[in-house]
Amino acid sequence: MGHRLVYCKNAEDIGLSAASYIHSIYKTKVSEKSQFTLVLSGGKTPEVLYRTLASPEFNNRIQWNRVKVFWGDERFVPKNDPESNFGMAHRTLLSKVTLPEENVYPIPTEADTAIEAADTYENTLRTFFQQSGSITGSPPMPVFDLILLGLGKDGHAASLFPGNSIDPQGSRWVEAVAAPPFYPTRERITLTLPVLNSSANIVFLVSGSDKKETLEQVLKGRTHNEEMLPAQLVQTVSDIVWFTDIDMGGL
Repeated sequence: MGHRLVYCKNAEDIGLSAASYIHSIYKTKVSEKSQFTLVLSGGKTPEVLYRTLASPEFNNRIQWNRVKVFWGDERFVPKNDPESNFGMAHRTLLSKVTLPEENVYPIPTEADTAIEAADTYENTLRTFFQQSGSITGSPPMPVFDLILLGLGKDGHAASLFPGNSIDPQGSRWVEAVAAPPFYPTRERITLTLPVLNSSANIVFLVSGSDKKETLEQVLKGRTHNEEMLPAQLVQTVSDIVWFTDIDMGGL
C-alpha cells in the first residue's frame, strides 16, 4: 500500500478529476460483478464532486441502477438538518440522478440513540454483504469497491478522531463515537478502521491550504504527539489516491 497524489488546480478540478477516477473504478467493477458499491463522505469538497457526478458529462455515462450507495459517517441529526451528510448528498447528487431508492443505504439517524443507529446500520451492512459475498478476513469485514474520505485539519477521517480509541483489529463494522468538544455536532456514527482498511479502493478529497501541514504529516508518516493520526491508520491493499489542490512541492 502506498499513496498516489493527484494535484488539482482548485476544488472544481478536484471534482472533475475524482469523478473521472470514480467512473473508471465503476466500469471495472460493473464488468466484474454487475454492481458498484460506493461509500460517500460529507464536506465541502465532496459536494463539488457530487455536483460533477450529477452533471450530464458523468450522469449519462453511469448506469445508476447498478450503483449501491452507503455512507462512511454521519452526524446524529435528522436527514433534513443542514449538518446531515445524507442531506447534502441528496441535494447535490441523489435527487439529480436516476438512482433507485432501494440502492441507497443511509445511516438511520431517526433511531432513538446514536448507538442504536450504529447497531442498525451494521446489521444492514452485514445483511447486504453476506448476500453479495463481498466479505474478507477474520474477523470478517465488508469489501466496498470505493470509499470516499475527507481529511480533517486535526487528521480525522470519517468520524475517527484523534484522542478516541480506534481499534485496528476490532470486529465491529459501525460504531457510535463522540467528536471533540469544538465540533458543533458531537454525536457521530462511523464505519470502523478495519472496514475502511478492507475497502478495495480509498480516495481522499482534500482542499484548502490550511490542511497542508496535516496532509504532509499523513503522507510522510510522521507522528503527532507520539500517536498516529487517524488518517495515517487508513491502509488498504491498493494505493490510496489523494485528490488535492494543495501544492505539496513535489512530494
